[in-house]
Amino acid sequence: MLRSLAPEGVEVQETGCLGPCSSGPNVLATPLPANEPMGGKARDAKPATSQPAGVCFTGMKSEEDVALLSPWGFEVAAASNPLSFLRLLVRSTGLDQVPWPILLYVGFNVIRLPVNIFFHVDLLQVIGEAVKP
Repeated sequence: MLRSLAPEGVEVQETGCLGPCSSGPNVLATPLPANEPMGGKARDAKPATSQPAGVCFTGMKSEEDVALLSPWGFEVAAASNPLSFLRLLVRSTGLDQVPWPILLYVGFNVIRLPVNIFFHVDLLQVIGEAVKP
């Protein structure tokens, strides 16, 4: 996929595992820019494996994900709609690497705390009473 979307003069090479291997395919974009781009993690050079310094992107599965590589000249028309922007925003926070049950648990507690503080209502008790037969 990357080879077909690569701009002229950009070489795409395969490499070994760069990050969490279960979240692949992974992409190491080089050279390392001055500012770390959205959605990636800066990596130092690893001389033992002849891996240059760059930015590692995990889970590059669709053309919309390639929009993260725009600092290196990649352009994807599919990345212009609002839903793609939201998806890239989630990717830039790293939340796409967290399992859904953990996200739901943390998200519920993030909402539960302010509701409990401001309205003096415990959402867990309200839901528990609503579910009881």
